[in-house]
Amino acid sequence: MSRTVCWVALRKQVRQAGNIFVGTVLTVVGVIALVHAGNAQSRVFAVFVLLIGLAAIYLAIAALRRRT
Repeated sequence: MSRTVCWVALRKQVRQAGNIFVGTVLTVVGVIALVHAGNAQSRVFAVFVLLIGLAAIYLAIAALRRRT
């Protein structure tokens, strides 16, 4: 494997690790917001943030599993 291919693969893994981190942060923020939500609008927003975080984690893991 050439050096360029190794660097491209490493950059892909680092990028997806960052995406997993961001997804984890969004998920935690969504759960905390859901616990502390007072009205229905706050709950909807908290669930929305939670789902975005979970989707980011799912898509990052799917991208890491895919071989290109």
